[in-house]
Amino acid sequence: MARFDLTVGERAIILRLLPRTPSAWRDLPERFGPQMTVCKRYNPSAKAGVWLRVFDAPAARSSRSPN
Repeated sequence: MARFDLTVGERAIILRLLPRTPSAWRDLPERFGPQMTVCKRYNPSAKAGVWLRVFDAPAARSSRSPN
């Protein structure tokens, strides 16, 4: 496992928090579609606080040291 890889448990936590529709960041590979489409899918999730919960949940449950 690389330094920043998520564990299976951390991925499961994140997947439970994600909305049913796909969301992505602008710097994802082109295969994810046009930049505006990515933006339109990401923004509602961000405004709803989804990404804060996605990043906070694994950290709160992780027993691994940040170092």
